[in-house]
Amino acid sequence: MRLAHSGLVAVSLLIAGVSSWAGAAPRTWTDASGKFSIKAEFVEIKEGQVYLKKADDGEVIAVPVNQLSAIDRNFLANRSTAKPAAKPTADSTATPAANAPTGEPSPLKFVDADGNGKLSRSEWTALGQRFRTLDEDKDAALGEAELESTDAAELLLQLADADGDRKITRNEWAQLSQSFNRLDTTKDSALDGDELAAAAKTSQSRASGSASLAASSGPIVWRGSIEGRGQIELTVTGNQIVGREMGPGGPGRSLGSGTFTMTGDGRLGNMDAVYTDGPQRGQTCLGIYRLEGNTLVWCVSNRNGRRPQTFAGGNGDWLMTLTRAPTP
Repeated sequence: MRLAHSGLVAVSLLIAGVSSWAGAAPRTWTDASGKFSIKAEFVEIKEGQVYLKKADDGEVIAVPVNQLSAIDRNFLANRSTAKPAAKPTADSTATPAANAPTGEPSPLKFVDADGNGKLSRSEWTALGQRFRTLDEDKDAALGEAELESTDAAELLLQLADADGDRKITRNEWAQLSQSFNRLDTTKDSALDGDELAAAAKTSQSRASGSASLAASSGPIVWRGSIEGRGQIELTVTGNQIVGREMGPGGPGRSLGSGTFTMTGDGRLGNMDAVYTDGPQRGQTCLGIYRLEGNTLVWCVSNRNGRRPQTFAGGNGDWLMTLTRAPTP
Protein backbone atom coordinates (compact mmCIF):
# COMPACT_ATOMS: atom_id res chain seq x y z
CA MET A 1 0.00 0.00 0.00
CA ARG A 2 1.47 3.35 -0.99
CA LEU A 3 0.64 6.89 -0.10
CA ALA A 4 0.86 7.76 -3.77
CA HIS A 5 -2.27 5.72 -4.40
CA SER A 6 -4.31 8.14 -2.31
CA GLY A 7 -3.70 10.98 -4.72
CA LEU A 8 -0.87 12.48 -2.69
CA VAL A 9 1.96 13.89 -4.76
CA ALA A 10 4.92 11.48 -4.80
CA VAL A 11 7.97 12.25 -6.91
CA SER A 12 11.28 10.43 -7.25
CA LEU A 13 14.30 12.47 -6.22
CA LEU A 14 18.06 12.24 -6.33
CA ILE A 15 19.26 11.88 -2.76
CA ALA A 16 21.09 15.09 -2.12
CA GLY A 17 21.23 17.67 0.63
CA VAL A 18 19.92 15.17 3.20
CA SER A 19 19.19 16.85 6.52
CA SER A 20 20.73 15.93 9.86
CA TRP A 21 17.60 13.92 10.71
CA ALA A 22 18.27 11.33 8.02
CA GLY A 23 19.36 7.85 9.05
CA ALA A 24 16.51 7.32 11.53
CA ALA A 25 14.83 3.93 11.55
CA PRO A 26 12.00 3.51 9.03
CA ARG A 27 8.47 4.02 10.38
CA THR A 28 4.98 3.62 8.98
CA TRP A 29 3.51 6.83 7.53
CA THR A 30 -0.25 7.13 6.99
CA ASP A 31 -2.40 9.59 5.06
CA ALA A 32 -5.18 11.62 6.72
CA SER A 33 -7.91 9.22 5.56
CA GLY A 34 -6.19 6.25 7.21
CA LYS A 35 -6.58 4.20 4.03
CA PHE A 36 -3.03 4.36 2.72
CA SER A 37 0.34 3.89 4.38
CA ILE A 38 3.99 3.31 3.55
CA LYS A 39 7.05 2.24 5.51
CA ALA A 40 9.81 4.75 4.94
CA GLU A 41 12.71 6.62 6.51
CA PHE A 42 12.44 10.35 7.10
CA VAL A 43 14.85 12.39 4.95
CA GLU A 44 13.88 16.05 5.29
CA ILE A 45 11.01 18.50 5.30
CA LYS A 46 11.04 21.48 2.95
CA GLU A 47 8.45 23.95 1.66
CA GLY A 48 5.47 22.03 2.97
CA GLN A 49 6.69 18.66 1.69
CA VAL A 50 8.17 15.78 3.64
CA TYR A 51 10.73 13.65 1.80
CA LEU A 52 10.68 9.94 2.63
CA LYS A 53 13.02 7.13 1.60
CA LYS A 54 10.94 3.99 0.97
CA ALA A 55 12.04 0.94 2.94
CA ASP A 56 11.37 -1.52 0.12
CA ASP A 57 13.35 -0.04 -2.77
CA GLY A 58 15.14 3.06 -1.45
CA GLU A 59 13.18 5.46 -3.70
CA VAL A 60 12.75 8.94 -2.21
CA ILE A 61 9.28 10.44 -2.50
CA ALA A 62 7.77 13.79 -1.55
CA VAL A 63 4.41 14.03 0.21
CA PRO A 64 2.50 17.20 1.21
CA VAL A 65 2.62 17.49 4.99
CA ASN A 66 -1.00 18.66 5.22
CA GLN A 67 -2.18 15.35 3.74
CA LEU A 68 -0.51 13.20 6.40
CA SER A 69 -2.24 11.75 9.46
CA ALA A 70 -2.34 13.75 12.69
CA ILE A 71 0.17 11.33 14.25
CA ASP A 72 2.66 11.91 11.43
CA ARG A 73 2.21 15.69 11.53
CA ASN A 74 2.79 15.59 15.29
CA PHE A 75 5.92 13.48 14.72
CA LEU A 76 7.25 16.08 12.27
CA ALA A 77 6.34 18.97 14.57
CA ASN A 78 8.32 17.41 17.42
CA ARG A 79 11.30 16.91 15.15
CA SER A 80 11.16 20.47 13.89
CA THR A 81 11.21 21.91 17.43
CA ALA A 82 13.89 19.59 18.81
CA LYS A 83 17.44 20.93 18.75
CA PRO A 84 20.50 18.70 18.46
CA ALA A 85 22.46 18.49 21.69
CA ALA A 86 25.78 20.35 21.55
CA LYS A 87 28.89 18.21 21.57
CA PRO A 88 30.62 18.37 24.97
CA THR A 89 33.98 20.10 25.15
CA ALA A 90 36.89 19.19 27.38
CA ASP A 91 36.00 21.95 29.87
CA SER A 92 32.22 21.71 29.80
CA THR A 93 29.59 19.33 31.09
CA ALA A 94 27.01 18.14 28.55
CA THR A 95 23.38 18.55 29.52
CA PRO A 96 20.58 16.59 27.90
CA ALA A 97 18.42 18.36 25.35
CA ALA A 98 15.17 19.53 26.88
CA ASN A 99 13.05 17.58 24.42
CA ALA A 100 15.12 14.39 24.43
CA PRO A 101 13.20 11.17 25.12
CA THR A 102 13.69 9.64 28.53
CA GLY A 103 13.56 6.00 29.57
CA GLU A 104 13.20 2.95 27.35
CA PRO A 105 11.35 3.26 24.01
CA SER A 106 7.68 2.37 24.20
CA PRO A 107 7.02 -1.24 23.12
CA LEU A 108 4.24 0.26 20.97
CA LYS A 109 6.54 2.81 19.41
CA PHE A 110 4.55 2.89 16.16
CA VAL A 111 2.02 5.14 17.95
CA ASP A 112 4.53 6.89 20.25
CA ALA A 113 4.38 10.08 18.17
CA ASP A 114 6.75 12.14 20.33
CA GLY A 115 9.16 9.25 20.97
CA ASN A 116 9.29 9.84 24.73
CA GLY A 117 8.84 6.17 25.65
CA LYS A 118 5.32 6.65 27.02
CA LEU A 119 1.90 6.68 25.41
CA SER A 120 -0.34 9.62 26.25
CA ARG A 121 -4.12 9.36 26.20
CA SER A 122 -4.25 10.94 22.73
CA GLU A 123 -1.58 8.55 21.41
CA TRP A 124 -3.52 5.60 22.85
CA THR A 125 -6.68 6.91 21.15
CA ALA A 126 -4.73 7.04 17.90
CA LEU A 127 -3.96 3.33 18.38
CA GLY A 128 -7.68 2.60 18.21
CA GLN A 129 -7.91 4.45 14.91
CA ARG A 130 -5.20 2.34 13.24
CA PHE A 131 -7.31 -0.81 12.78
CA ARG A 132 -8.46 0.02 9.26
CA THR A 133 -4.93 0.85 8.13
CA LEU A 134 -3.46 -2.37 9.53
CA ASP A 135 -6.27 -4.58 8.19
CA GLU A 136 -4.77 -4.93 4.72
CA ASP A 137 -6.98 -7.82 3.56
CA LYS A 138 -10.13 -6.07 4.89
CA ASP A 139 -11.45 -9.15 6.70
CA ALA A 140 -12.25 -7.20 9.91
CA ALA A 141 -9.48 -9.02 11.79
CA LEU A 142 -5.76 -8.45 12.28
CA GLY A 143 -3.67 -11.58 11.77
CA GLU A 144 -0.07 -12.07 12.86
CA ALA A 145 1.29 -11.06 9.43
CA GLU A 146 -0.63 -7.75 9.51
CA LEU A 147 0.49 -7.06 13.08
CA GLU A 148 4.16 -7.58 12.17
CA SER A 149 4.27 -4.07 10.69
CA THR A 150 3.78 -2.66 14.21
CA ASP A 151 6.93 -4.39 15.53
CA ALA A 152 4.81 -5.38 18.54
CA ALA A 153 2.68 -8.26 17.24
CA GLU A 154 3.04 -10.52 20.27
CA LEU A 155 2.36 -7.75 22.77
CA LEU A 156 -0.80 -6.68 20.93
CA LEU A 157 -2.02 -10.29 20.75
CA GLN A 158 -1.44 -10.71 24.49
CA LEU A 159 -3.30 -7.48 25.25
CA ALA A 160 -6.25 -7.84 22.88
CA ASP A 161 -6.76 -11.42 21.63
CA ALA A 162 -9.54 -12.34 24.06
CA ASP A 163 -10.47 -15.69 22.46
CA GLY A 164 -6.91 -16.88 21.83
CA ASP A 165 -7.30 -17.46 18.08
CA ARG A 166 -4.13 -15.47 17.23
CA LYS A 167 -6.22 -12.77 15.57
CA ILE A 168 -7.57 -9.45 16.83
CA THR A 169 -11.11 -8.68 15.71
CA ARG A 170 -12.47 -5.17 15.32
CA ASN A 171 -14.38 -5.62 18.60
CA GLU A 172 -11.27 -6.83 20.47
CA TRP A 173 -9.27 -3.90 19.08
CA ALA A 174 -11.98 -1.47 20.21
CA GLN A 175 -11.91 -2.97 23.70
CA LEU A 176 -8.14 -2.51 23.86
CA SER A 177 -8.33 1.12 22.76
CA GLN A 178 -10.88 1.82 25.53
CA SER A 179 -8.70 0.32 28.29
CA PHE A 180 -6.45 3.34 28.97
CA ASN A 181 -7.77 4.02 32.50
CA ARG A 182 -7.47 0.36 33.50
CA LEU A 183 -3.92 0.00 32.17
CA ASP A 184 -2.71 3.31 33.66
CA THR A 185 -2.01 1.82 37.09
CA THR A 186 0.20 4.74 38.16
CA LYS A 187 -2.55 7.23 37.20
CA ASP A 188 -0.08 9.60 35.56
CA SER A 189 -2.08 9.82 32.30
CA ALA A 190 0.63 7.91 30.43
CA LEU A 191 1.32 4.24 29.72
CA ASP A 192 4.92 3.12 30.02
CA GLY A 193 6.58 -0.17 29.14
CA ASP A 194 6.22 -1.59 32.65
CA GLU A 195 2.46 -1.02 32.68
CA LEU A 196 2.02 -2.59 29.24
CA ALA A 197 4.20 -5.56 30.19
CA ALA A 198 2.21 -6.11 33.39
CA ALA A 199 -1.08 -5.95 31.48
CA ALA A 200 0.24 -8.41 28.89
CA LYS A 201 1.32 -10.82 31.62
CA THR A 202 -2.15 -10.70 33.17
CA SER A 203 -3.82 -11.15 29.79
CA GLN A 204 -1.76 -14.27 29.08
CA SER A 205 -3.87 -16.02 31.71
CA ARG A 206 -7.08 -14.80 30.12
CA ALA A 207 -10.18 -16.92 30.61
CA SER A 208 -12.61 -17.84 27.87
CA GLY A 209 -16.31 -17.70 28.68
CA SER A 210 -16.63 -21.46 28.78
CA ALA A 211 -13.67 -21.77 31.18
CA SER A 212 -14.89 -19.28 33.78
CA LEU A 213 -18.68 -19.25 33.83
CA ALA A 214 -19.83 -22.53 32.26
CA ALA A 215 -19.22 -26.22 32.78
CA SER A 216 -17.24 -28.34 30.35
CA SER A 217 -20.55 -29.75 29.14
CA GLY A 218 -24.11 -28.56 29.59
CA PRO A 219 -25.49 -25.20 30.73
CA ILE A 220 -24.81 -23.41 34.00
CA VAL A 221 -27.42 -21.10 35.55
CA TRP A 222 -26.55 -17.90 37.40
CA ARG A 223 -29.27 -16.19 39.46
CA GLY A 224 -29.33 -12.86 41.21
CA SER A 225 -30.36 -9.27 40.62
CA ILE A 226 -29.79 -6.20 38.49
CA GLU A 227 -29.58 -3.14 40.71
CA GLY A 228 -32.83 -1.23 40.36
CA ARG A 229 -34.53 -3.79 38.09
CA GLY A 230 -35.17 -6.92 40.16
CA GLN A 231 -34.29 -10.60 39.91
CA ILE A 232 -32.73 -12.16 36.83
CA GLU A 233 -31.42 -15.48 35.57
CA LEU A 234 -28.55 -16.02 33.12
CA THR A 235 -28.05 -19.38 31.43
CA VAL A 236 -24.51 -19.92 30.12
CA THR A 237 -23.54 -22.62 27.65
CA GLY A 238 -19.99 -22.33 26.33
CA ASN A 239 -19.69 -18.69 25.26
CA GLN A 240 -23.46 -18.34 24.73
CA ILE A 241 -25.57 -16.45 27.26
CA VAL A 242 -29.36 -16.12 27.60
CA GLY A 243 -31.00 -13.77 30.11
CA ARG A 244 -34.48 -13.61 31.63
CA GLU A 245 -36.18 -11.58 34.31
CA MET A 246 -37.50 -13.63 37.24
CA GLY A 247 -40.59 -13.19 39.38
CA PRO A 248 -42.71 -15.08 41.88
CA GLY A 249 -44.31 -17.07 39.06
CA GLY A 250 -41.07 -18.12 37.38
CA PRO A 251 -39.23 -16.90 34.27
CA GLY A 252 -40.55 -13.64 32.86
CA ARG A 253 -39.56 -11.26 30.08
CA SER A 254 -36.51 -12.17 28.01
CA LEU A 255 -33.42 -10.00 28.41
CA GLY A 256 -32.05 -11.25 25.10
CA SER A 257 -29.26 -13.62 24.15
CA GLY A 258 -25.80 -13.38 22.69
CA THR A 259 -22.15 -14.33 23.05
CA PHE A 260 -19.57 -13.10 25.53
CA THR A 261 -15.81 -12.96 26.02
CA MET A 262 -13.73 -12.48 29.15
CA THR A 263 -10.20 -11.26 29.72
CA GLY A 264 -8.11 -11.10 32.86
CA ASP A 265 -7.09 -13.82 35.29
CA GLY A 266 -10.53 -15.36 35.80
CA ARG A 267 -11.06 -13.34 38.99
CA LEU A 268 -11.02 -9.77 37.70
CA GLY A 269 -11.09 -8.28 34.22
CA ASN A 270 -13.31 -7.31 31.31
CA MET A 271 -16.46 -9.20 30.32
CA ASP A 272 -18.18 -8.10 27.12
CA ALA A 273 -21.36 -9.34 25.46
CA VAL A 274 -22.72 -9.05 21.92
CA TYR A 275 -26.46 -9.40 21.25
CA THR A 276 -27.14 -12.03 18.58
CA ASP A 277 -30.91 -11.65 18.31
CA GLY A 278 -33.75 -9.21 18.87
CA PRO A 279 -33.94 -5.45 18.25
CA GLN A 280 -30.47 -4.93 19.77
CA ARG A 281 -28.82 -7.53 17.54
CA GLY A 282 -25.20 -6.65 16.85
CA GLN A 283 -24.86 -4.26 19.79
CA THR A 284 -21.77 -4.72 21.94
CA CYS A 285 -22.06 -4.18 25.69
CA LEU A 286 -18.70 -3.60 27.37
CA GLY A 287 -18.30 -4.54 31.01
CA ILE A 288 -16.05 -5.43 33.94
CA TYR A 289 -16.37 -8.41 36.25
CA ARG A 290 -15.28 -9.77 39.62
CA LEU A 291 -15.56 -13.52 40.20
CA GLU A 292 -15.12 -14.97 43.68
CA GLY A 293 -16.01 -18.64 43.95
CA ASN A 294 -19.69 -18.98 43.05
CA THR A 295 -20.39 -15.23 43.14
CA LEU A 296 -20.16 -13.07 40.02
CA VAL A 297 -20.37 -9.27 40.04
CA TRP A 298 -20.78 -7.94 36.51
CA CYS A 299 -21.16 -4.27 35.62
CA VAL A 300 -22.00 -3.72 31.95
CA SER A 301 -22.98 -0.67 29.89
CA ASN A 302 -25.88 -0.61 27.44
CA ARG A 303 -24.22 2.28 25.61
CA ASN A 304 -22.27 1.06 22.61
CA GLY A 305 -18.53 1.67 23.02
CA ARG A 306 -18.56 2.69 26.70
CA ARG A 307 -17.02 0.58 29.48
CA PRO A 308 -17.87 1.09 33.17
CA GLN A 309 -14.92 2.15 35.30
CA THR A 310 -16.36 1.10 38.68
CA PHE A 311 -18.77 -1.50 40.02
CA ALA A 312 -21.74 0.84 40.29
CA GLY A 313 -25.10 1.06 38.54
CA GLY A 314 -26.71 4.09 36.93
CA ASN A 315 -25.88 6.37 34.02
CA GLY A 316 -26.53 3.57 31.55
CA ASP A 317 -24.59 0.94 33.54
CA TRP A 318 -26.20 -2.23 34.87
CA LEU A 319 -24.76 -3.77 38.05
CA MET A 320 -25.52 -7.48 38.42
CA THR A 321 -24.73 -9.65 41.43
CA LEU A 322 -25.22 -13.34 40.62
CA THR A 323 -24.74 -16.71 42.29
CA ARG A 324 -23.99 -19.94 40.47
CA ALA A 325 -26.94 -22.33 40.89
CA PRO A 326 -26.18 -25.87 42.07
CA THR A 327 -25.76 -28.33 39.20
CA PRO A 328 -28.62 -30.90 39.17
